[in-house]
Amino acid sequence: MREEGLKEAEKRIKRALYGEEPSGGHDIEVALEGLGLSAGEMDAARILAQGRSDKEIADELGCPLRTVQNRVASILRKSGVRGRAEFIASLGRG
Repeated sequence: MREEGLKEAEKRIKRALYGEEPSGGHDIEVALEGLGLSAGEMDAARILAQGRSDKEIADELGCPLRTVQNRVASILRKSGVRGRAEFIASLGRG
């Protein structure tokens, strides 16, 4: 079941990135929905997808660096990737 959710999320991410969604209104945040990210993780994932560092994410979100480090680790785990570069590549941005 978990793998199906990941595969569906990957498809949705690609469709959103390449403008293939029929409604045209879906973005990466919606595509990541299938990963079960919390609201804070979604905020961090959106910035992480831009290739920003943990410090930059913390500054933009106005939260402690340690919180961002925990969120990034959770995002990577839930995404099933081994690192930031692989996460960005999975979004079609790398």
